[in-house]
Formats: sequence, C-alpha cells, structure tokens
Amino acid sequence: MPELPEVETIKNVLKTILIGNKITKIDVLRLSTIQGDKNTFVNTLEGQTFKDITRYGKYLFLHLTNDLVIISHLRMEGKYFELDENEPNTYFARVVFHLNNGRKVCYDDSRCFGILKLSTEQTYKDEREIIKLGKEPFDITSVDYLIDHCKKSNIPVKSTITDQTLIAGIGNIYADEILFACKIHPLTPGKNITKSQWVDIVENAKRILKTAIE
Repeated sequence: MPELPEVETIKNVLKTILIGNKITKIDVLRLSTIQGDKNTFVNTLEGQTFKDITRYGKYLFLHLTNDLVIISHLRMEGKYFELDENEPNTYFARVVFHLNNGRKVCYDDSRCFGILKLSTEQTYKDEREIIKLGKEPFDITSVDYLIDHCKKSNIPVKSTITDQTLIAGIGNIYADEILFACKIHPLTPGKNITKSQWVDIVENAKRILKTAIE
C-alpha cells in the first residue's frame, strides 16, 4: 500500500498533469470505486477545472472549481495514469477523467480496494474517512497522547504506529524502518514503550519520511 511518501509523490506529479485542466467527460467503469451516487459524481464534476491537489496521511484531495473536492484513497493497488485521448485505457482502469487538453487520466486499480468520493471544500475534512485520522508525524509536538493511549495496551508498538487514528501516514514499510532506527522490537507492547522511546519514534518518523519523499 502506498504510504505517506508515495502519496506525497503522486500528489506532486498529479499537480503537473491536472491543475488548470477541465474535465470534459468522466467514464465510470466500475461502480464500486465511487463512494456515493455515480450519476451525481459524474454530472457534478463534468465541466469543472482542477485547481489544486493536497494530501493528508494516505489520502489525496483533488480540489476543483465550484468548491468541489474529490477524496481519493489508493489502498493496495490504486494508480493514476496519464494518456493521450486516442490511447487505449489501462487494463485495470476503473474511472477515466477526460481532459480539455486532449489527454485523459485513468484511475487504475487491479484489486478494486481504492475509492473516489465527491465532497466539498466545506465538508471534506468532516467526512467519516477523514475526521477520524490522527496527526501526521510532522505535526506531532508532544508524545503525551501516545503514552496515554498505550499505558495499558498490550498491542505491539508496530500496530500502534500504523493505526491511522493515532498517527496518519505510516504503514508496514515505514513502521519497520522507524522501529529499526530506534532499535525497538516491533512486537514490544505499547505499554512498555517509554517516553524517550516515543520521542525517538516520532523524530525518526519525521526524518525517515522526509528522506523517503526526497
């Protein structure tokens, strides 16, 4: 699954492809990829122009005119491909955005776990998928909430730091890297992690994620 650095990279690449371009047509090739009503998704977004792309944790937010936002989570296998309009769609294309510049962008997902959801600038941060997310490592200034959460927990520390409601953006790969850098065994119960170790985890998370993005 793409984690924070991978999604940040995808965000930066998509910005160069999408911003300033208008959606002329949307083909929904798999209904389950769209969370919500397919016709509303298509009819609302056709004719809108991409203004910006942002990210939080593993989520992408595609900002469009009329205060519209597409929430995108890639899950295991989601990918975006830019193609010429006359090229065939990718093999696992689930949603295709046709653009006014003669290009199209396929949302491709072989395992079909990823989602696209229509929201607005006023509501997207309060959507159920987003409101439950914890802080990104870059935003953690105190580890007290982690200590408090884990003080009686037998859950392994690796599972704790990949819990998106506690820390957003870390998955299996970077959890291993972070804990290895801290010399902490991943199966150590959360209640046995000291405050200085939590500080070390957060600081190494910031360093490793930043390096991975670069």
